[in-house]
Amino acid sequence: MAKLIIYFSLSGNTKRVAQKIQALTGADIVSLEPQVPYPAGYSNYVPVAQNEFERRIL
Repeated sequence: MAKLIIYFSLSGNTKRVAQKIQALTGADIVSLEPQVPYPAGYSNYVPVAQNEFERRIL
C-alpha cells in the first residue's frame, strides 16, 4: 500500500515532523502551499488566517 504524507507548515515545525515521519515510514511527502503566500510574521498572517476562517476558506 502506498503511503503519502501531506503537510502545511508556516514556521517549519510541521515540516520537520513530517520529514521525520517520512524517514521512519518511507512515505512520499508533499507540502501544501497557498496560492497567495501568507505575509511574513505571526502578527501579519493571523488576520489573514482569521479572515479565511470567517469566510470558510479551507
